[in-house]
Amino acid sequence: MSLDVGINSDIAVSTRSLHIQTSFVEEKQCASVIIFDGGFLVKKRSFPIKTIESHSRLERQVRQYHDLVKTDIELLFHMAEKVRNSNHLPSITHLGQLFFERGFYDEAIAQFELAQTIGGEQANSDVDLAKAYFNKGDYNSAYLQLTSAIERYPNYPDLHLQLGKTLWRQERFVMARKQFEKAIALNENYWDAYFSLGYGLVESTIEFPVHAELPPPIERLREAEKNFFKALRITPDLDAEFMEAGIEKLKEINGAAEALEYFDRARKSDIRAQLFDSEFYLKFMFGQLDDNCQTLDYYIETIETVLSENPNYADLRHSLGVAYLLKGWQCFSKATGEFEKAVDINPAYEKAKKKLKLMQNDGRGLLILLRAVLN
Repeated sequence: MSLDVGINSDIAVSTRSLHIQTSFVEEKQCASVIIFDGGFLVKKRSFPIKTIESHSRLERQVRQYHDLVKTDIELLFHMAEKVRNSNHLPSITHLGQLFFERGFYDEAIAQFELAQTIGGEQANSDVDLAKAYFNKGDYNSAYLQLTSAIERYPNYPDLHLQLGKTLWRQERFVMARKQFEKAIALNENYWDAYFSLGYGLVESTIEFPVHAELPPPIERLREAEKNFFKALRITPDLDAEFMEAGIEKLKEINGAAEALEYFDRARKSDIRAQLFDSEFYLKFMFGQLDDNCQTLDYYIETIETVLSENPNYADLRHSLGVAYLLKGWQCFSKATGEFEKAVDINPAYEKAKKKLKLMQNDGRGLLILLRAVLN
């Protein structure tokens, strides 16, 4: 049976002309969705394909994920104008986080800057904005943002960690190391600081085998290994199997590049729950959840799958609760619609009229509850 499946779409959103390319990757048993902007890669997303009963069934699954991503992007940019006009700080921040996760860094920067303009002068907003500059590759703007923020919040470890990463990219390794150490001094259990320093040390052996501000590669790899083990002891957010495989690769000649791939896979997403909540929030408050529940059902299934492997993630439990609540609202709205249709068909249908009135009254209370939960 041929397993070759490929789907392509072009969409215009805001000032961007995007191309979405989706294919089935047989060796990974997944649908790979790649988003390009003017020929430049924006984002890759992978969706597992559980069963392959036939080529037509496979093609339907791949197309489902292709359409899911396409619709998601269109809705995201459609919501942006509504959110921008709302001047509602939580919504603007949520939208910035969604743009960031999807690789639209210019739009993320615009949202985070707007958030600060309307009253978001907080350390977290500085970190968000600096990360967006960093991922865009604008390290100078990230540096200026972080150094300014540290003057106001000198004891906020996240700022020092991000500054360490930024200085490392600027090849200012001595200063970068001091920022990693400062982050750890402020929080000795800051696993991400240990991990990020270790990752940078490994990466530097490939990019800068000889550098005046760095020790010989063998010493960097030994130090990286120590930092990785420290991070592993602190957090469950690193997959031990992938971490150990990566550390073993460091012992091989020219094994650093492959080790980095393991370390990338070991790092479990620390923003997944936040993004689920953000997406539900914005689609409910400013957009719309699709009528056939496809998007919401997919997110519920995804969260449940992650929780089956990581049952003690409190944030994901919270997100699943939000998802179920929205699912309940969708079903409630559908039920109300059916009672309305019954009354329209037969205006003398007293039982349906009574239930419709109850649904409409209770619906207002549920709406208030939803807005309270999502705020």
